Amino acid sequence: YANIKSMRLVAFESLNDTRMDMIVSEFMTIWRKANVGQTNENVTVDILDKPVDSDKDANVSIQSKLSSLSPFILNSPQIISRKEPLLFFRKREYQRDRPLSTIKKIHFGVSFNRFVKVWSSLGHELNKERLTALLDKARSNGYIISSGIENKGKAPVVVVSIMENTTKLNVARAYFHALFLTHVIKVKDAANGKIEQLQMLERAGTEVGNVIDAAWTIFEKSAKLAGWDLSKTELQTEGFVISIKN
Repeated sequence: YANIKSMRLVAFESLNDTRMDMIVSEFMTIWRKANVGQTNENVTVDILDKPVDSDKDANVSIQSKLSSLSPFILNSPQIISRKEPLLFFRKREYQRDRPLSTIKKIHFGVSFNRFVKVWSSLGHELNKERLTALLDKARSNGYIISSGIENKGKAPVVVVSIMENTTKLNVARAYFHALFLTHVIKVKDAANGKIEQLQMLERAGTEVGNVIDAAWTIFEKSAKLAGWDLSKTELQTEGFVISIKN
């Protein structure tokens, strides 16, 4: 007991899977309470619950609202260290209450072939043009992400492939993106039961893609304000990276 207590006094400012789950779950709760959307009398509509708007002016308006948000107040490393379960302590209790990453299964650091399999389940065909677009996105962001169905009859999954030698900050953003997408899929799954599942997943991915840059900027500022160092992020992966040879 003394050893457990002393370990809890150590506050790590870096993020691992558990800490990332905890603060992104907290971030998403605040996000949905921030009224980021359109308000009509007493009804607030979250932008993540709406269909994708093809009107460019509407999307610009959404981005403007996002950019005007102040950083959120997130729990500090000191507070999280008191809540974070140790591997050998309260594991069952934590697994029961574990936040976002177990709502829909996230596979982080998968092979490109596995990524394409899941991505293709949404109806995409991997031709030369789309391959180029995927690899360009991987170069630009340090990762690519998709939801989809890996095994027929099973729940949707989120897969992330990571570029070789990408920065830890990009890895943190990739996991944030995956958790954000997971949250939106959960919301849409509950609210839009009559919508065909693959259509819902495609819509969720598009909507998240429209706001993820702004959301990440807010999260990055919020995490820094709380005392987290995202450049020291250490996350478990499935061991694969994308290596592009010229």
